[in-house]
Amino acid sequence: MRALGVGRIWSAILSTIIHAALGPITQRRAAFGVVVAEIARGKHPSDTGVFDAEGRFVEERFDALFASASPGPDGARDRLTRKEMRAFQNANRSRSRAGDFFSFAEIKLFFCVASDTWKQEDGASVPAISRRRLRAFYRGTLLPALARHRRLRARGRRFRAELNEPSRGE
Repeated sequence: MRALGVGRIWSAILSTIIHAALGPITQRRAAFGVVVAEIARGKHPSDTGVFDAEGRFVEERFDALFASASPGPDGARDRLTRKEMRAFQNANRSRSRAGDFFSFAEIKLFFCVASDTWKQEDGASVPAISRRRLRAFYRGTLLPALARHRRLRARGRRFRAELNEPSRGE
């Protein structure tokens, strides 16, 4: 969470919740660690359906997600807002309040750390995610890439600051 830019307090809270919820599911016992290879077991009914019950990517569902979005000014449906993703999920709404709540929270967090573009919605410009970036998320490559990008930007800022500091002998 910290590597993605989430603050210390929220990182601690969210990491605890995620591990408490997914640990027992992915390990099949009361445990706090998450087994990534078994993460498909943590899928709740309120999700988009882009992954099937066995955790396989479903191209048709991914396409349907973008087809459900309103077109941009050029008519393309190549970006998605949080509100549009929630509307798509609501069509899959479960009878589980916990599942619905976690879906809502996950999407809110996801758009905070991963949105890469903007889209007009109800007369305002709102954060959106491109088709390409969302596909990278589903491939499992987006979050490590975002963390790496943040590290490199931080190193660049430190390097520029060092260049601008007067030397100690001056």
